[in-house]
Amino acid sequence: MAQTSAGDRERAEAAFAAVHRDLARARTEATALLRSRDPQARAVALWTLGKVHYEQGRVPDARTDMRRAVALARRHGLRAVEGGASVSLAAVLVEAGQARAALETLDRAAPLVQGVDVGRAGQQRAFVLFQLGRWSDAVLAASRALPSIRAHGDRVGESRLLLVRGVSHLCAGAHHDAVSDLRAAHEVASAIGERLVAALAEQDLGCAWGRIGDIPVALAAFDRARAAYAALEDGDAREALARSLRGLSFSPHHPGLFYVAASACFEFGAVEDAIRLLRHTLWIHPGHTGARRDLEALSAYLRERWAEGENPEFAQEAPLDPELAFDYIGDDMDVPPRSTREDDEITDEDEDRAA
Repeated sequence: MAQTSAGDRERAEAAFAAVHRDLARARTEATALLRSRDPQARAVALWTLGKVHYEQGRVPDARTDMRRAVALARRHGLRAVEGGASVSLAAVLVEAGQARAALETLDRAAPLVQGVDVGRAGQQRAFVLFQLGRWSDAVLAASRALPSIRAHGDRVGESRLLLVRGVSHLCAGAHHDAVSDLRAAHEVASAIGERLVAALAEQDLGCAWGRIGDIPVALAAFDRARAAYAALEDGDAREALARSLRGLSFSPHHPGLFYVAASACFEFGAVEDAIRLLRHTLWIHPGHTGARRDLEALSAYLRERWAEGENPEFAQEAPLDPELAFDYIGDDMDVPPRSTREDDEITDEDEDRAA
């Protein structure tokens, strides 16, 4: 039994480590370990599945998995796993529009985290504070977390943390500090292939140089960012959608990212959602020629279907003149969905089934 438990834990750790290298392998291994008799292996497997779903942009699934991982770890006194999974859960909650809940989750995790998770907890705290508009606090949290992130060689975390601190400087009016951090974020992200972070850094560098007053440098940065966003649409609709949603959590009013998301939705056949996203792209940036062209074509397509009697839901509200407010995300965006059983803590029945 002891050998089986030790083996399952090793397999769980290997699956967890594979998330950033091979999502398919990580998911397969973690799914198999949900039947393990070892609670630590099961908790790490749930944590791993949550990270896989997070990377795929499947936020509700990620939130469910993370919550179950945290609850299972707490139930069995696995403090390090509970702390680490809580840090990951906080990231998911931010993307679900629940920034304050994310901050509370990080507060509960603070006494539990160890090793590299200490820096990651600080990274998430900086990100949440940024989302809440607390720029100075975000800069302070990022500065405290950066040494730990670097000490553990977490280059992905370093690139994202520098981006958050740079954007926080930008929002606080410290434009030269923003340029320094955003350049560093772009350098690290480019070196490790984090294309979305690199593109966001270029975009924000354009904003920073524009506020400093160096318009030619700002325009050059915007041109590089535009090319980088275009490169994200590499024919893989799922990856493009995941990247755009991740990017919107950093830059929630970026028209380029809304356009990428709209294109991905169209590839999936979600025409109505694509139209809504295109309308919002043009509400933010009326001069976005790609979005205007695509919206006109899709609107005409839906109207033809409506005229033929199919009556698609959005045929009448997808006008050719799209300069109106976005109705896809309403005022209740930050309200968490009603709890379901799978979102609640893991139950004895769940544990019995896993065992």
